[in-house]
Amino acid sequence: MIIKTIAEERMKPCPFCGGKGELTIVTTSNGIAKYYVGCQDKECGCEITNPFSSVEDAVRAWNRGT
Repeated sequence: MIIKTIAEERMKPCPFCGGKGELTIVTTSNGIAKYYVGCQDKECGCEITNPFSSVEDAVRAWNRGT
């Protein structure tokens, strides 16, 4: 499993603390990627725990606040 976390420029600030959003990509050994979004401020802890199948879906959900 490969885990990579990046700052995604298209993501709005966190709706709770105003911190920057981040995108985490988890790729399994068979090459399937899942995308997660959350706040970079680890003290805030805001995140969407359901995985998304694309970067676009993950960013859209974060920006909607769902």
